[in-house]
Amino acid sequence: MPADLHWIRKEFLGDASDHGVTVIHGHTIVPRVQVRTNRVAVDTGCYLTGELSAVRVERTAVSILTS
Repeated sequence: MPADLHWIRKEFLGDASDHGVTVIHGHTIVPRVQVRTNRVAVDTGCYLTGELSAVRVERTAVSILTS
């Protein structure tokens, strides 16, 4: 459903099921980059914390870069 793309945040963040791919996302501030089996949360809230984060993904390896 199109509404899910906007409102599914809580259900998505709590979901540990396999999506068939690893989803790399932002739009939910986390204290540190979070690497889960099905997703990577990369938004460390630079505008609030001053810490800019990014990830480098190569096959199954995830490298975290922060300022």
